[in-house]
Amino acid sequence: MKKKTIFIILSIILIAVLAYLLFFRWVIIFDYASFRNHKAEWIKKDLTDYSYEYSFGCGEGWGRYGVIVENKKVVSVEDLLKDGAAGQLENDYYSIENVFNRLKDEYISGKNNRFRDRDDCVLRSIEVEYNSEYFFPTHYSANYVCPDSVADGGGCSHTVSNFKVKN
Repeated sequence: MKKKTIFIILSIILIAVLAYLLFFRWVIIFDYASFRNHKAEWIKKDLTDYSYEYSFGCGEGWGRYGVIVENKKVVSVEDLLKDGAAGQLENDYYSIENVFNRLKDEYISGKNNRFRDRDDCVLRSIEVEYNSEYFFPTHYSANYVCPDSVADGGGCSHTVSNFKVKN
């Protein structure tokens, strides 16, 4: 009977530790080496003129924009949802370079246990998908856990789609 009790106690401890690691990780799931390699490959492509759609959802905010880049500068941002939000941000916010920058910032903030204006949330993972031809992030989402929200603290999702290089 004594061995069975010890086994049960150890099992409960193991389950508690695994649950803690699952919901409040100290290690962020994010392949930073892959991120750096993709960014370097994007820079090597040296694209000057292209267009794409950029969409994001973060908390209760979301948007979708048509972006045109000429000579490596964002020259046009069209609010595809027609809600006027695009005019509130600088055009460079929508650049592919800033998608990379926001992804890196999300990782660094998460390493420092920062989520928006809170320091009690933990970044659990950053999931990234890259374009296989041009190497930019086509989609990424950051997932947080906060102590006052058992299920999920939330996070942000960013998508680049309909990418077209101009000849």
